[in-house]
Amino acid sequence: MEDDTPLYADEETLLALLALTTVQRKRLMYGEWLQPDPRETYLLEIAEEYYTACDIYDKYHCSGIHNGEPVPITSDEFRAINHNSIEVRRKIIAGRGISEKEFQEAIKLHNRMK
Repeated sequence: MEDDTPLYADEETLLALLALTTVQRKRLMYGEWLQPDPRETYLLEIAEEYYTACDIYDKYHCSGIHNGEPVPITSDEFRAINHNSIEVRRKIIAGRGISEKEFQEAIKLHNRMK
């Protein structure tokens, strides 16, 4: 059985592609025409809010530095930043009206995007 469908683009399709600007062609080629998922964007905002709040606290309460990032050294520092991260998570969940499961999903998505 032979298929009569040509394996090449017809003249009309080629002319349409040639008429595109370089930027438009790159958008098509790299998939920039896909719109970002609003739910994914919302979850990333939640994760960014969490990490930003925790990082600010860590900078003031950790005495160690590793690769330019604050690191807890004493058990008191560990306890303080752990307590803070739990409080930040609780406030974000309550303030945004999301479930714990959605919060965990936001953190996982953020870590995958890194």
